[in-house]
Amino acid sequence: MILTLDIAFRNAGWAIIDNDTIIDTGVIRTKKVKNKLSVSENNINTINYIVYELDKILDKYPEISYINGELSHGGSQSAISANQLGMAFAIIVTYVNLKKIPSKWCSPNAVKKVVCGKLKAEKEEIIEAITKLYPDYKFPKAKCLSEHICDAIGAYLAIKNKG
Repeated sequence: MILTLDIAFRNAGWAIIDNDTIIDTGVIRTKKVKNKLSVSENNINTINYIVYELDKILDKYPEISYINGELSHGGSQSAISANQLGMAFAIIVTYVNLKKIPSKWCSPNAVKKVVCGKLKAEKEEIIEAITKLYPDYKFPKAKCLSEHICDAIGAYLAIKNKG
């Protein structure tokens, strides 16, 4: 059983796949809390929440023997986004290593190439291709959820096909 991830600080998509069958999916959705906490304290709370949610997934599916995912190239829109993406990578890769679960990572370009056959694929094209590959699975209707789940599944396919 594989846990596949689309790593992000705010919306991290995930899927559990066993023998090429999607067992479960979701998105770890974090929010910046508007309170008197400093940016650093908000980041710490977010990091703790991501780890907590990953623990819940591993507790629910103790059969997970492998983790893979998409590591973004880091082309963020702002310094804050780049910093958050870096924190998300560090959190998840460190967490996986501490759990001693083998892992492998791919680039967004590998996902686009394997799933859509081209490097310039748009999010909608990835969603469409993944949902066609898995017609029996009920993906969320909300694009903001399905795009992260489909990216996670795309990472699984890219790594499986050595994209």
